[in-house]
Amino acid sequence: MKRKSTLVGLVIGLTLLSIACSKSGTATNMSDDDKYKLFYAATKTGDAATITQAGKAIGLVNTDGTPTDYYKKFIDGATAWAQKNIAFVQEINTPEKAKDYVKSHMP
Repeated sequence: MKRKSTLVGLVIGLTLLSIACSKSGTATNMSDDDKYKLFYAATKTGDAATITQAGKAIGLVNTDGTPTDYYKKFIDGATAWAQKNIAFVQEINTPEKAKDYVKSHMP
């Protein structure tokens, strides 16, 4: 049940990102795993500005707010990533822990 709510949270965060973003930064040299961790933690904060900032940092949207080609690949991989990274998902289990993670890992 907890894993299902985590996945729902990630999907909600991705949806908020697509609505809230008006421009995008350049994708970083982060690994896909690090991108998922950053975005999961940003979503877990519940803060739309943090979610938007993380989405921009990892290149999910274009400058006009439309999803990049990477956006679909990222979303398609979100569930599989979460299932393989249960320990991380369980570790970042509060908004405070999520904020700390984002703060220390945002490029």
